[in-house]
Amino acid sequence: MDYVRQESFHGIGKEGQKRLKNASVAILGVGALGCVCSELLARAGIGKIILYDFDKVQEHNLHRQALYSEKDVGKDKVKAAKERLEIINPEVEIIIKSNKVDEDNVKIDATLALDCLDD
Repeated sequence: MDYVRQESFHGIGKEGQKRLKNASVAILGVGALGCVCSELLARAGIGKIILYDFDKVQEHNLHRQALYSEKDVGKDKVKAAKERLEIINPEVEIIIKSNKVDEDNVKIDATLALDCLDD
């Protein structure tokens, strides 16, 4: 992908874009907020995105969960999100974790973690 607009921005530049490519972000929850965050990070060229969610795509959430469509209803959110994010930016490594997030079952190994959980 070409990141010429970001690289031309004084605050990022070529070195900043390299740092983004080498970064990893864990996104806890791929509902409405997690969809937006993961899409923007994929478009920005983050090197690795780790998605955590145990839920399935539901029709009544489609109006606010922008990565999903009707064809995704019933699929694991993380699997459907990965499919869409790989279309948006095939250069980003997407790791999926289909488990409920709590302090006993999640070890986050990432540059940054975003809490996009409902509660």
